[in-house]
Amino acid sequence: MDGHATSVVLSGVGLAVGGLLAFALSSLIRIQLYGLQPHNPFTYVSAAAVLALAAFAAGFIPKEATNNFDGIETRENYASQT
Repeated sequence: MDGHATSVVLSGVGLAVGGLLAFALSSLIRIQLYGLQPHNPFTYVSAAAVLALAAFAAGFIPKEATNNFDGIETRENYASQT
């Protein structure tokens, strides 16, 4: 599996487990949810979308940065400067 597939799988597993735990434990924090119902679908979907976007960016941006990196050229440039 390449880096993108790994980050997608790990993000999906994390979102699934986190969503299930949040749904199961939301009744414990019912008192702190001012103006929201514990099982509000819009809240779950919007939170999952934000977390999925952040996970995608965290897995995609470093991978793309390393695709443009030439280690040998960097080593040669560093060696010529010293």
